[in-house]
Amino acid sequence: MSDVVPFHNGAVNPFVTAFQPAQRTLNALVDLRPAFQWLADRRQSGGPLFEVKCAGDLIELIPAGDHLASAGILFRDAVENAAPESWVHAAVGLALDSEPESANASDAVRFAIVDALYRDPETWQQHGPGVSAAVLVRAIRESRRLYDRLSPHRLIGLCQKHRREFAALIDDISDLMDVRWAAEDTLESQGLLKLTYDDDGED
Repeated sequence: MSDVVPFHNGAVNPFVTAFQPAQRTLNALVDLRPAFQWLADRRQSGGPLFEVKCAGDLIELIPAGDHLASAGILFRDAVENAAPESWVHAAVGLALDSEPESANASDAVRFAIVDALYRDPETWQQHGPGVSAAVLVRAIRESRRLYDRLSPHRLIGLCQKHRREFAALIDDISDLMDVRWAAEDTLESQGLLKLTYDDDGED
């Protein structure tokens, strides 16, 4: 994907460029949405996650283990590894400039947000200072959907929320892996699936 997306009049979408550090993680999240939705529905129903009769459908729905593992690494990085503070300044500044209610906000608003995220331990919860690019982008986008103005208090809370959600997705990945492996084992035992393995024993 290109770093810039030109429009018909030659303008470039600055959000595509600014949010690029988060894109791989956000793409993985979109890619797994059907599987995550299925998992949420199964938990809501109270039934078992795996049923033998559904093994074929589950193979189609849930990606292979290496795909899930790669997504899990991205989600863990979104929880644990903060983006550079300079990038956060740029992303928050762009978000403020894009909102009519915030476009003329003082630079102090941006500095207040970054100060809280990187220098106020009370905002970190059990994590270290700062937030990842994926967490901040999701927080900015949710703020844009729901509110007319990006405020420090609100954005900080949304960052905390989305970091918790990425942490929960890591557990979801583990459950999906268990279901995928059970489906593979079932179909292989029935002669309906032949698994190949690399030198490390991975599927």
